[in-house]
Amino acid sequence: LQGNDDDSRLARATNELIAEISRLQQLRTGQLAQLEATLGSLQEAVLIVDANNYILLANKALQAIFPSAQNILRQRLELVLRSVAFLNYVDAVRAGRAQPQHEIEFIEGNSTTWVEATGTLIPPLDDQRGPWALFVLHDITKQKRLESVRKDFVANVSHELRTPLSVIKGYVETLVDGRDMPVDDRERFLRTIQRHTDRLNSLLEDLL
Repeated sequence: LQGNDDDSRLARATNELIAEISRLQQLRTGQLAQLEATLGSLQEAVLIVDANNYILLANKALQAIFPSAQNILRQRLELVLRSVAFLNYVDAVRAGRAQPQHEIEFIEGNSTTWVEATGTLIPPLDDQRGPWALFVLHDITKQKRLESVRKDFVANVSHELRTPLSVIKGYVETLVDGRDMPVDDRERFLRTIQRHTDRLNSLLEDLL
């Protein structure tokens, strides 16, 4: 009888443990579902990973930035977002030495995506050890492309303006120093200066 009682108590304890685990899992699933519903409408991408870098939550905005990131829940972060820079940022967030906002480049094939990442630690919604990490990713690819176009534009304009200015400067200095210059040479220099001045005026009108 003693053996039967022990078996019965073990069975009850096992059933209670299974029921508690099921309750915690349902609670955790419900809390994550509430989080996903809350964050799903955000324009910024939101990503939550556990202490072992398994993805717990990723909203639709993340999939919009990274189209290949489909059905990624419970996958390891390293297998989804293949970026050494981002993984280093994840480690920095966990170590408490991350910058408030950090620009990260993702390269996949011939495609380049830039994001501005912000990360923080949050308490886990279950009994797992170690805090979870939450990341908000803002797509700045268009801004980066515009910045590149702007830099190229400024460089091209600077080159276009520098050429006539250099010619004008050189010819003016020659005229100033060459007081005994023949009249024909002086007139040729002045016509050259006039031509490059017209070129500068045309460039400025184009810019406007």
